[in-house]
Amino acid sequence: SRASSRAAATAANKASWHQASQTRPLLRLPSWVPHRRSLSIPIAVHICASSTQRKMEAAPPVTDPAATPAAPAEGGKKGRAKVHNTTVALVPPDDVWQEIQRVRTELKDKQLFRWPPHINLLYPFVPERDFPEVIEKLRDSLATTKPFQVSLSEFCLFKRQRSATLWLKPQCPESPEALDNMQKALQDAVPHCDDQRAGHGGVFTPHLTVTGEASMGEAEAGKEECEVVKEEKQAAWSPVTFTCKEVHVMSRQGAGGQFHVRARIPLGGGEVVMEDTRYDLMPTEPPEWCVREEGKGGGGG
Repeated sequence: SRASSRAAATAANKASWHQASQTRPLLRLPSWVPHRRSLSIPIAVHICASSTQRKMEAAPPVTDPAATPAAPAEGGKKGRAKVHNTTVALVPPDDVWQEIQRVRTELKDKQLFRWPPHINLLYPFVPERDFPEVIEKLRDSLATTKPFQVSLSEFCLFKRQRSATLWLKPQCPESPEALDNMQKALQDAVPHCDDQRAGHGGVFTPHLTVTGEASMGEAEAGKEECEVVKEEKQAAWSPVTFTCKEVHVMSRQGAGGQFHVRARIPLGGGEVVMEDTRYDLMPTEPPEWCVREEGKGGGGG
């Protein structure tokens, strides 16, 4: 009968699957998979895994991680996406750039051409299409924030296993919580742009990077070398002080683009200045050691 034939065929298939799982070569995961090892997987899973592996290996690589949207909340609805080619930042005024840029140049900061001296407040930030709506919210959030003094006097290190980032610590001597409060007000206006606190125990660590991802190696000697560089720069550094009167909304185009100021949002209320302007003191051409190629990441932090 047909029923008995189907039952016999099913039993035969199960037997063949079991036999194949014992004899089929081990599946070797691609080299980019962490902790790769050989796995013995039944034939039905081998087929799926092999197909997935082929698709993944055939897919084009992401060429510009910095411009790739972060995983948007609520399925990427308008006003909820985040990208790495826009930011809200505190940018020091021109009259204090010289010393900061000198140190960045001496240390061959790979982001010298792409980023101005800055302290990120909301990064990653919303796509440019959302600027008109979101910038109004940011202006309102700073309506009661008064201008305050910022001092850059101390060098610090973010240490990782194989790299380090050297940065200047911004401090507000007259109002120690001013930067933290300003960042929180901005984040409350755009709650999904919470990366500066999320994953850090809810703590905001303002920093002005002077060189990022300096190679340290795994040896303690490499870490000690970074400490020596920090101490050398500290000994030669003359603190700079400026008044924070506004924050900048910035964006860049393409993997090799420079950040331009797109809006200046004043503290304490007032008119937002919308523009698309290059920073005058930024390099006009990238030094050979700067990030220029596609796929080299975005820095910022």
